[in-house]
Amino acid sequence: MEVLEVAPGVYQVTASRVSWQLIVEGDSITVVDAGWPRDYKRVVASLEQIGHSPGSVDAVLLTHAHVDHMGAAEKLRSLHDIPVRAHQEESELALGLRHESITTAKVISQMWRPSVFRFALMSLGRGGASVTPLTAIETFQDGATLDTPGSPIAIHVPGHTSGSTAYHLGDKGVLITGDALVTTHLYTREVGARVMPAEFNHDHELAISSIGRLEDIDATVVLTGHGPPYEGSPKRAVEEATARL
Repeated sequence: MEVLEVAPGVYQVTASRVSWQLIVEGDSITVVDAGWPRDYKRVVASLEQIGHSPGSVDAVLLTHAHVDHMGAAEKLRSLHDIPVRAHQEESELALGLRHESITTAKVISQMWRPSVFRFALMSLGRGGASVTPLTAIETFQDGATLDTPGSPIAIHVPGHTSGSTAYHLGDKGVLITGDALVTTHLYTREVGARVMPAEFNHDHELAISSIGRLEDIDATVVLTGHGPPYEGSPKRAVEEATARL
């Protein structure tokens, strides 16, 4: 597990090919995403590494409700009474009432590729075959400024899932994109700004068009759900991602 401070009070945590973010203001923290189902101890360890604990967490924000991003969210919510929040279009996915993720059959059909086989093994090892749905969720709408450390502004970027959301930390010059825009290919691990492979997107064409909503965001660092921090403007990242289509 790597914990990297990318801006004052903003940390990216990376483990098992997925990232979550910690936003610190004083004694309070916003956690963005929560890793794989078996990453609860890692999330707690990442908080401890920066001198905090789950008791410091004001809220968990989801970029989307896939297994590798909301894995530990229900455990954080139930054990520590931490509210979990997501875009209103993501609530049914987070509650387990609807599904918009790649199927096991789809992954199996591609496991002849060594890179897919390695990813599948890692996913299974982190509990990727199942996820504990949330039993309670708080929702928000596009454009909301959330009352939690960092005052993140929610930007709806549907396509990867219906309620996929990016978060702009205006005072920090940071944009968090989840899987709407990533910096590493999930299978090959090739580095560079890109959209997720089509089989991972609920609506691939919408996912491509949605990243245009990020072009005019004022930020100097882009943090994604998969891959290293992108040092540069969202506009440049979107241009690079578009060029890779």
